[in-house]
Amino acid sequence: MFLLLNVLTSVTLVIGWQYPLRPSFVTPVVRYYERAFTLRASARSGDDGSVIDTSLHETLKLLGVRGIASSNGSQEEGVVVQTTHKSVAGRGAFYVSQESTNTIQQGDVLAYIPKTAILTLSNPTSLYSAGDDDEEASVLLQNLLSLSSASSWPVSFTLYVGMVASKNGIFSKWIDKFMGPEPPSPTNDNDAQNLMNKANVSQQTASEASDFRYNAFVRDWSTAKEWMKENNNHIMSESLFAKLYSILVSRTANLGPYYNNTRGVIPLHDMINHPDVEREHNIELFTVGDLRELVSEDTMQQLIGRVIEDDTEAQLDDRDVLLVARCEILEGDELFLSYRNNRAKPMDEKERAWTTLQYGFLVQ
Repeated sequence: MFLLLNVLTSVTLVIGWQYPLRPSFVTPVVRYYERAFTLRASARSGDDGSVIDTSLHETLKLLGVRGIASSNGSQEEGVVVQTTHKSVAGRGAFYVSQESTNTIQQGDVLAYIPKTAILTLSNPTSLYSAGDDDEEASVLLQNLLSLSSASSWPVSFTLYVGMVASKNGIFSKWIDKFMGPEPPSPTNDNDAQNLMNKANVSQQTASEASDFRYNAFVRDWSTAKEWMKENNNHIMSESLFAKLYSILVSRTANLGPYYNNTRGVIPLHDMINHPDVEREHNIELFTVGDLRELVSEDTMQQLIGRVIEDDTEAQLDDRDVLLVARCEILEGDELFLSYRNNRAKPMDEKERAWTTLQYGFLVQ
């Protein structure tokens, strides 16, 4: 039997309105699946005419992410991020192989993301990736950790990502590629009407959600300005804070017990979409520690060896992250994670409005 996890957690800011988080490892809904642990030969990825984000692929590989397909044939089967009409959002992650008959089986590992690649306050590697292990940055990091426990988490995390982005390292190159919802702004009639249409909510609910989002941003920017003044370090302008703030709220996952339930952005995971109403999600998240609790070390090495077979001496850490297939995935299929814990339960108006504001589309 094989244990898979699927969860969407949220952190309450004000009763009735919540910041949703991407699928994470906390409070799991447990499912069991029978599967055979077998490996298959890889094959060259095909070209269907879609625009593949090769620049992002190279950045992910430099971060240490494994399982990314390569256009030069060095890894002929794997995951690609591409812009295509086949994606539910116009851009997403797909499993590709030159052989159309190749499939991913239930329980197979599609991607491995080392703990050092995860953007979180508990991972100083992201701050010092440029080799700039300076004392001032260490002090600022400790002050941010203190702020994180005393204030809204988007404040400390946005400031931290701003610090990382200012360094000339691989993480700053990754952050430069971030895309997401428009920054918060004062609500106008057009915004409210657009939200009413997208989320199928009343004018009152649309206005309340929009006003809350903007007021939360104003409050958090005020806290950020005060923190920067106290620490005599102007990390970012209001426009940059607003941009990163809106993007990070939509990309951040609760990292679970192996990270003391801190929040962060997981490379590649943050490019995986929520499925449309006709489809189910086909990917689950694990840490290596999760997997070690479920299967033998030999079985785990066999599963992970599918994506890191070129490095048999790889040292796995319990906080490394895995993307695991929850069902069979065919060549050319888009990868999906569920942004909701229970899709069968209808959302109320507030939830529809809020998730639409955070993600830019209605999560069903």
